[in-house]
Amino acid sequence: MTSVKFGDCCLVDLNPVLGHEQGMLRTVVVISDDIYNKINESLRIVVPVSTAVKYYEDERWIKNPWILSFPANDFGTQGSILANQVRTLDMSIRCRKVWGNLSRESLSDVLRAVHFSIESYSEDSSRL
Repeated sequence: MTSVKFGDCCLVDLNPVLGHEQGMLRTVVVISDDIYNKINESLRIVVPVSTAVKYYEDERWIKNPWILSFPANDFGTQGSILANQVRTLDMSIRCRKVWGNLSRESLSDVLRAVHFSIESYSEDSSRL
């Protein structure tokens, strides 16, 4: 599955997981750019999509800048992009299907949220 590109939405198997990582069969969004993807063959940097209701109903999560709304798709997945749970996956093993691609505008929002989740921790060393 080396043809997986920047912005692709893929159905992947995230198991096995440890702790609070996202697992199971779920949608992810590829955030690694095509230069990285070409060099790294089947490895892709992704963020998972969660269908948990808490991310769009609970105030604790709604105001969170690294949780983004994810539109409904052909698999019936509608939920939240978890930009704070970045992962690198071997798509040749984990990817079951590429079903679509996010718009450039949506991808920009995702990348800003990923950047915010990383930068917000690095700016406040008391959290470390």
